[in-house]
Amino acid sequence: MKAKSWKITATAALVATLPPANPARAATSSLALGSEAPELRATTSLKAQTIDELNKRTRLSGFSLEGSLKYQLEENLDARIAASLYAETGSSEALFQNEYAPARGLSLIEASAGWAPISGASLRVGAINQAFHDAPLLFSKITFPAATQQWSWEPAGSSLRLALLAEQAIPSASSGAATSTQGTPFYDFERLSAGVHHDSWMTEASVGHFAFHGLASATAQDALFRGNTVSPNPSRFIYGYEGLLAGARLELRGAPGLTLATGGNLVVNFRAPSTRNQGFLFFAETSLSAGPKLKLTPRFELFRNESDSTPGAYNSAALAHNNRRGFAFGIEASLPKSSLAVEARLVRAEVIEASPFQARFTGFSLNLRKSYDSL
Repeated sequence: MKAKSWKITATAALVATLPPANPARAATSSLALGSEAPELRATTSLKAQTIDELNKRTRLSGFSLEGSLKYQLEENLDARIAASLYAETGSSEALFQNEYAPARGLSLIEASAGWAPISGASLRVGAINQAFHDAPLLFSKITFPAATQQWSWEPAGSSLRLALLAEQAIPSASSGAATSTQGTPFYDFERLSAGVHHDSWMTEASVGHFAFHGLASATAQDALFRGNTVSPNPSRFIYGYEGLLAGARLELRGAPGLTLATGGNLVVNFRAPSTRNQGFLFFAETSLSAGPKLKLTPRFELFRNESDSTPGAYNSAALAHNNRRGFAFGIEASLPKSSLAVEARLVRAEVIEASPFQARFTGFSLNLRKSYDSL
């Protein structure tokens, strides 16, 4: 196995728009401005990462600052804004596309307005980060101009929760403009979810439909190096992308400070051959509080994402995109009183079908993160 390369990144964040994967990782404070109460959140982190593959090798160090604000404009109207300022340096070599190269700039995470006219119903419009899907085989933390509509229902006296979600968006090309010869690309998604929540356990399940239309040639060019089946000159996808996304989660709360969770996602593309159209991710996670000052959270993931299950330009780079099968293991140690956390994560991924652009992928990251209660 090749010697690993390291990425050291310092990250600071003011986050108020997007909930983190683990709510304990970020603290929230409310600062009164007149009669309103904007919500602010801050997080800082140092990160080390290595990427090794036959055609690419990366060693990076850097710094990023994320900030976000949630402001209640009226009783039923709110605004959310989040952005990231980042700077990286180091070495990165790639025979083909170099998506892991050092980068510097300002990135918009979210800028949206939400309206809740009645209890249980809401509309949100603006630049919306797709991480809320919690489906890395379909979307990474990428932001689209979008609109979402959601309705939820909790029967009185019942632990049952039902929700309907719809989204319409313009999926931008990861390099180049978002337009194509077929017009502006478009994406739509609909999902039904149900959950049962008790004091000692909870379970949730969802099933949804996704469809991409008129994806740009720049998107196809990127996807060629990320596992999709693409025709060159000019670049275009051989298959369309319309299918099903299903997910489930079961969580058990045992002795004080102990939580067990398992679940995952399944994605199926109806417009690709059966040998190339599926992906799944299974996870098992344990959260253990070793006293009031230390919390340990190990997590194991097993995944398989065939070549044309989803567009490779939008899904998780940490899992090496499409045409991959492998595993990920991570562990986080957090200190709740000081809002400090250390996380280590290893990813190993093999190629499913032989490709001149892909080989065995190894990624390792080490993250030191600090959250703040006030700014």
